[in-house]
Amino acid sequence: MFYTKGEQASRSAIWFAGTGIGQVIGYPIMYGILQLDMPFPKWHAIYFLWGSITVFFGIAFFFIIPNDQAGAYFLTYVGDSVGL
Repeated sequence: MFYTKGEQASRSAIWFAGTGIGQVIGYPIMYGILQLDMPFPKWHAIYFLWGSITVFFGIAFFFIIPNDQAGAYFLTYVGDSVGL
């Protein structure tokens, strides 16, 4: 997939901003997990939490994301023909 020169800067900025947003959300959650008393190592709970979230989104996107532009239910006829 190729982007125009004007699109590339904004898409890269959104991509890199996701790292900061993930840290702002993830660090308090991990801090809370580390404060709990557990019978197993605390890093196991962190791996289980983020791993289960990853598996959930992987399965969800497998069924939600279309295989190609022709099968995209959210594109209109014009958008579909431009994409092809």
